[in-house]
Amino acid sequence: MCNLSKSHELEKIEEPLTVYKILEVVDEEGSLKSIFQDFKYQLKKKYAIPVKQILFNVYERGEGLYEFSDGFHCIKTLEDAMEEIDDIFYNGDPHCVLCKCTIPKGSRVSFGWWDGGNPRINDGVIATVVSSAVIVNEIVEIKNED
Repeated sequence: MCNLSKSHELEKIEEPLTVYKILEVVDEEGSLKSIFQDFKYQLKKKYAIPVKQILFNVYERGEGLYEFSDGFHCIKTLEDAMEEIDDIFYNGDPHCVLCKCTIPKGSRVSFGWWDGGNPRINDGVIATVVSSAVIVNEIVEIKNED
């Protein structure tokens, strides 16, 4: 998931921010990893990346848009995250879970969007955040409405 933004800068957040990640469960102990980069996560552990590394890997995509490939990519809203996990289950991957995360106060972020999401909702565009730090807090229980 690449984050697109109208700015190539990162801003410092003054308060913690709740965001969401869709992660894959990789073993019976509940180890988690990101779908696109295979980055491994543990619940309640803070992960950080140097801001310089994030900024070094920002690419101009044209038309005043910038693509962030490094950093921790998260979905900004629970609604968008629920649509994405729904799409993943619909396409037959039952090993993924929705996780509630925190971007800690003082982290650097870029607010933007991803245009590769569920094509049935908002033409596949979802609000995303790239950050210099993240904590995966918990797995969100998804209740089946059937």
